[in-house]
Amino acid sequence: MADVSIVDTSVFCNVLNIPKLNDERGLVMEQLRDFLEKGTHLLLPMAVVYETGNHIAHISEGRLRRQCAELFVEQVKMAIAGETPGRVMQVPTAEDRVNGIELPPPVQQSAPLYETLHCPILEPDLASMLELR
Repeated sequence: MADVSIVDTSVFCNVLNIPKLNDERGLVMEQLRDFLEKGTHLLLPMAVVYETGNHIAHISEGRLRRQCAELFVEQVKMAIAGETPGRVMQVPTAEDRVNGIELPPPVQQSAPLYETLHCPILEPDLASMLELR
């Protein structure tokens, strides 16, 4: 079975050669080649897509911002279509987002925050993450 690696925002920014976020580009590209030669599957989380798009939006020089944005869109579309070594992790549908969260019962003043929330996607860790003492 092949290994799986999750692509971090800093890695994706280096791959796309985004100015001021590409200091490690040579090393990143070399390691990426090594992963691909070993048959490692690469996963691109949607959070990384959003964060990278935000970094591109903050490029002050318009022509450069446009070039980076065009490459970004091309690479993300290819990843979604399965045309690159990396794959975008499943994009949640509107139904997934709606069905993943339930409204809490009326909040009781004395109840801890975690007891007022119910989110099947996050359980069982929700209680430990939100417990306020």
